[in-house]
Amino acid sequence: LPPPSPPPGPVTVGDRVLCIGNPFGMQNSLSSGVVSGVHREILNARSARPIFDLLQVDCAMNPGNSGGPLLDARGRLVGVAVAIASPARAQNGGPGGFVGVGFCVPVDALRRVFEEVREVGRVRRPMLGVVFAEEIVARKMGAEHGVVVVGVRPGSGAERAGIVGISREEPGAGAVIVGDVIVEVDGNEVESVVDVLRVIHAKRVGERVQLVVERGAQRVRREMDVTLTEAPEELPKKPAAATRPGARAKL
Repeated sequence: LPPPSPPPGPVTVGDRVLCIGNPFGMQNSLSSGVVSGVHREILNARSARPIFDLLQVDCAMNPGNSGGPLLDARGRLVGVAVAIASPARAQNGGPGGFVGVGFCVPVDALRRVFEEVREVGRVRRPMLGVVFAEEIVARKMGAEHGVVVVGVRPGSGAERAGIVGISREEPGAGAVIVGDVIVEVDGNEVESVVDVLRVIHAKRVGERVQLVVERGAQRVRREMDVTLTEAPEELPKKPAAATRPGARAKL
């Protein structure tokens, strides 16, 4: 099969779209609407990881629409339905219903996935190979900006590049010593883990990224090239966002 081809121009806010799916088992249902937003970010309902660069649409989508095509006014594929924002799911834990906010993966991302599956037989998620401190913890450690590296995965590109995590003055005791603080990724300033993941998201396994890190008490700046390696499969996690109003529901 040929890979999905993107429309000749970019999808923009206000474009008319059509959504086809099987909501609640009602096969081949069609709904229409417009593109409400682009480059949206939500949490994955299973892994609690962010999903980037989604299209937001207002055409009706409900459980059963997942994987259904999103078409433009001329019938060209522009995306695939993946999730909705559903306060009802947050309140009662059920499947939730549509309230006018749906999300679709754009066709450009589908094309990248298609090509990788064709080349290597599966989708591979790239990673730096580091464990980050949460932002509030990083600020308590004295890092005024950037993302603090807590540890480094053995065998990862980060380890081979020489990235350093936190340590203690004495083994198992003493004050915490901050190692590397990542302040830039490929020329983009970063202040949170999501900022880092947003850049990595657009890369493929084997590609390189350039980091700027600050190291040591004097916060000496260093430039480091890291080759992205394949992230291991992780067990699904129940995100905290699923218990709050406005939680995202998989379709």
